Amino acid sequence: MNHSAEVMDFDPQAIVDTCAMTAADVDSVLPVLPHVPTVVLSSLNVYQAYAALLAGRCDAAVPLIENSELRGDRYLYRGQNLARVPNDYSKRDVEDRWLPRGAVVLRLPLSQHLLVCLARAQQLLGWAPADPVAKVTQSVRWHLAHPPTGLTATDEEPPVTTSH
Repeated sequence: MNHSAEVMDFDPQAIVDTCAMTAADVDSVLPVLPHVPTVVLSSLNVYQAYAALLAGRCDAAVPLIENSELRGDRYLYRGQNLARVPNDYSKRDVEDRWLPRGAVVLRLPLSQHLLVCLARAQQLLGWAPADPVAKVTQSVRWHLAHPPTGLTATDEEPPVTTSH
């Protein structure tokens, strides 16, 4: 089914790709979508530190920064027969398709993915449905009350502090 005309009639001014999991996912929509400002949700699993974590090693520098080493193996889950995870799942492939179009890629940690995917949060953590605004507020408050110690976003930035 081709929805090119409907997309062009809709005339989007921006795109937010929240669910592309494979190169094919992106390749199927790029020819239809206009060149407009785009944000793509990705994952921290693109970094070598994530692959090392899964393997029980620590062979990549942490904390992660934007230009931390990327994983060599693009398909960590290939052959694992995970429900709703295709063999060719690769956020690196997704990023590689969007970046040449000038997209902004946000590499989110697992907790952020869980916040936007209730079914996954229920499955992994037993969370119950609730108002999304309340859940995000709860998460932000927790993170503000429990900031990482000794870490900053960059060498130039001071740690985030809050006053209550």
